[in-house]
Amino acid sequence: MSFTASHPSQHPALRPSAQFRKEVAKVAVSIFLFILLYIALLIAGLLLGARLGYWGLALIAGMGGTMGLLLGAGMVGIGVMVCFFLIKFLFATKPAAEEGAVQIEEADYPELFALVREVSEAANTGFPKRVYLTSEVNAYVSYDSNLASLLFPVRKNLTIGLGLLNMTNKSEFRAVLAHEFGHFSQGSMRAGSYVYQVNRVIYNLLYENTSYSNTLSRWASIHSVFALCAAVTGKIVGGIQWILQQAYKVINKQYMSLSRQMEFHADAVAACCAGSNNMITALRRIEFGDVTYQLTLEKYNSWVADGYKAANLFAQHRIAGAFTAKANRLPEKNGLPDVSNLDELLTDFHRVNIEDQWASHPTRAQREKALMELDVVAAADESDPWTLLGTNAAALQESFTAELYKPVEPSRLKEILDDALFREKMAAETERDNYPGICGNFYDRRLISRMEPEDVAAAELPDLPVYFLTFGDQFRKLQSLREDIEKLERVLDTKQGIRYFDFDGEKLPASGADAVKETLKRDLEDGEAVLVAHDTAVAGHFKAVAVGKGKEGELAQLYRDLYRVMDGAERLRAIAGPVLESLQRIYGQEYTLEAAAALSGAIGIRVKEARALLNEETPLLLGLSLLANERVPDEVAAFHTNSLTFFAGNSFRDDAINSNWSGAMAIIGWTYDLVFAAQKNLVIWQLQLAGLKSGKGTEMTLAEA
Repeated sequence: MSFTASHPSQHPALRPSAQFRKEVAKVAVSIFLFILLYIALLIAGLLLGARLGYWGLALIAGMGGTMGLLLGAGMVGIGVMVCFFLIKFLFATKPAAEEGAVQIEEADYPELFALVREVSEAANTGFPKRVYLTSEVNAYVSYDSNLASLLFPVRKNLTIGLGLLNMTNKSEFRAVLAHEFGHFSQGSMRAGSYVYQVNRVIYNLLYENTSYSNTLSRWASIHSVFALCAAVTGKIVGGIQWILQQAYKVINKQYMSLSRQMEFHADAVAACCAGSNNMITALRRIEFGDVTYQLTLEKYNSWVADGYKAANLFAQHRIAGAFTAKANRLPEKNGLPDVSNLDELLTDFHRVNIEDQWASHPTRAQREKALMELDVVAAADESDPWTLLGTNAAALQESFTAELYKPVEPSRLKEILDDALFREKMAAETERDNYPGICGNFYDRRLISRMEPEDVAAAELPDLPVYFLTFGDQFRKLQSLREDIEKLERVLDTKQGIRYFDFDGEKLPASGADAVKETLKRDLEDGEAVLVAHDTAVAGHFKAVAVGKGKEGELAQLYRDLYRVMDGAERLRAIAGPVLESLQRIYGQEYTLEAAAALSGAIGIRVKEARALLNEETPLLLGLSLLANERVPDEVAAFHTNSLTFFAGNSFRDDAINSNWSGAMAIIGWTYDLVFAAQKNLVIWQLQLAGLKSGKGTEMTLAEA
């Protein structure tokens, strides 16, 4: 039976489910136990503080003099600091608005506020206290987090990502808003607020201790007696934190499980307000939109070095979306990619699934299944939600775009990246960074299997483009097998505490993981042999063409060139890797002056060794560049002249560390570029020899993203 979108309270599915009630009960028990634990710790802390205070005052009175005063004050200080640690969360407030969010007023955006008010009323929750905008592909409801939000009703704040408007229609946008309000539409959802606050208290005591640590440090710096007392305080606080860490693991796990049920509830509210169909497409558009949003930002970052400054993030986000949609064979619908067949393009080859007990959200597939079971149908309003911002839309887009470039020195930005130039550069880099479109996914993200060209049998395939299309997913299948084997290793690790896993849709106990792992290892071995067979068949096709045109020798040389580049790239990575390992030792621990100087000298020796090896490889380096048609990056060339003074005075030198780190990273990145360029050169030469249109490469696929 289908329902029509209406007031949420009219739909029977919104009554709390048995699973939800079970999760609420478990959360209530965990909160109660935490309160008992906290009261016990607080009482112990107060008793300790009182005892230390008594002893401290007795010392001051009994010993007298400066030392008696210092020791007595130190003991009192230990008690005070331990007690303060246990209550400091009372004074902590976490603002809801994130950095970069801009608050807006109803007078400036009446149409947007009218929709927000309409949806909040339909979801049976209050109008937001404040409304913020960000540039992201997202929307969320939040509130200033403090004890008042636990004890008293608190009005929520709504944050809307303009990237969400950019990749949805009005119905989908409405559905997302309804989902966010759905989190607070029923009294039963209050349990989520309580467990969130408990988590916040524990998190504050465990991790938000910068101010507290600074106070301890200042106290310790006054006198050596106080330094000893501060160290004792640190040990006591460390013990309290260890106890809290164990509680955090249990409560956070319960919170995540409840959060998943709350997501299903919020989706149900969204379905009743805007339709299951619109919420499903909204979920898909958010996923697609976030991939293309990150792609757009990556392009901006790479083009800043050339002096480009974007004109409009949101118009260019849509252009990036159009490129990605075309690469994934997604048709266009009303100016946006049609995501109705998205999952057909994102075929999941994984066979092992482990429920993530720490995940706060169900998977999109689980959410879509629940939404389809609700079967609430609503008409789709395909109009552009940007119209809700009225005449201010363009100014907002420009403002948020300009905000991206605030950290960049204005003198570096010399050219405006308008939509036409963005599209042109995207097309050029798409062609540069991808294999010809006729190849499909056949060569993506992998190396061609090694083979001796002379040993390959020449035999043309009936239809090479169809062959590419038919077997283009073989490497992805192998990657999925490798990832499944890694999952099973987690199951076999008893420390992980995983009791069950799914294999090919069947739930199995952890004890069965070893047998399944052996099965998958055999499948992986067989699959790798299949991939080699595919590469050999393709090589045989092009060899037959080359023989017919008297180009067999050139083809064999191109294969040898590719293998030479592969081998040289491995040697170059072996040079850069140890440099990075040495530089990493600087971070993560403290050093005495003598130890820091010794480490600096050892790193310098390692870098000198790397430079000597790189000098030996210079002919190879230049030869690889010519073979692969790739310019030597400036950071690689500069690696020979970077400073070797990693420590001077009383501190490590960031300039030397960063320049050598960048050089070593550039060497590694460049080697992958070399191999890709050499392999692509071989592929294109073969296609041209066979008279096949190479076409343009395609942008990164969603599966790769």
